[in-house]
Amino acid sequence: MDHNEFFKRLKAGNLNDLYLFHGEEQYVMSKALEQIKATVEETARDINIHTFKNDSWDEVITACETLPFFSQRRIIICCELPAEQDAEKIIAYLPLKPKSSLLIFVKNGKASPRLSVYKAIEEQGDVVLFDRLKEDEAVKWAMRQARRMGASMDAQAARHLFELTGSDLNNAEKELKKACDFAGREGAVTKDTLDKCVTRNPEYGIFDMLEYFLSGKTADGLRALDFLLSEGEEPMRIASFLTGRFKLMLIGKKLLESGMDYNSAVKALAATTKSRNTYAAGKALESSGKFTDEELADALKAFMDVGFMQIDGVMRDRDTLEMALISLSPQKR
Repeated sequence: MDHNEFFKRLKAGNLNDLYLFHGEEQYVMSKALEQIKATVEETARDINIHTFKNDSWDEVITACETLPFFSQRRIIICCELPAEQDAEKIIAYLPLKPKSSLLIFVKNGKASPRLSVYKAIEEQGDVVLFDRLKEDEAVKWAMRQARRMGASMDAQAARHLFELTGSDLNNAEKELKKACDFAGREGAVTKDTLDKCVTRNPEYGIFDMLEYFLSGKTADGLRALDFLLSEGEEPMRIASFLTGRFKLMLIGKKLLESGMDYNSAVKALAATTKSRNTYAAGKALESSGKFTDEELADALKAFMDVGFMQIDGVMRDRDTLEMALISLSPQKR
């Protein structure tokens, strides 16, 4: 099941006694764990909630066998899945586990459904996937959070929040709190408010620098590169980021050439990235029209070569990066 179905069941009081939580959306997963913990009386939580990290599985089983104290249930959270050599013991124990012990396995990232323990939990309990929120879900989440913080925010501003912060909800919540405090009680968080308050994702600076080179403003681009490096960005990280951007440009160009409309192409392109960032996808599509397929392939190779040339001792990574960026100028193509 997905996280939406899980929260519906939790709200209705339909809790299972065995779960596997997995997926990339750690923020929503942490909220699910918080709500499960809240089903235990606050005064009894310390003695009825146990979290295991790198402990022996015998200790996990012992915790499950211990009866709850002044509570309907004991909650046992395992922050890892058992390795295959340990899985047999856990799988054999699951049918014997007392119903009063709620056992939750947590996996950061998607768990393979081929794992024997995955299959056992799916058969005897529930597997819940916490996938990254879709754009409309993230927008609604941000608007709700703003209301809870005593302010208001429309959908356009919510989208801009994620353009500035990226898709990480923990970071977005922290930056939104700053904007709500700035707007004041019952104030409105607008695009201008966010621009004044939010700490921009470092990727924004790289986008701005790239735009200078693509527009032929080489001197401005080099100054922007100097600023990024002075702020602690590494040439290799910038080159790696740009490699990813030019891959997106190449894919985006193919999507548009296939006849797909711009908005559909943005969504399709964003879906190919881990962060599902529509801002990055839109920028890639806009920039792709400035290049031929051959030029995009050449630029992609140039940024990939930054690391190789440094390893081979041919050039410093910064010098190679500068050459690759300068080659993007319309005058050089």
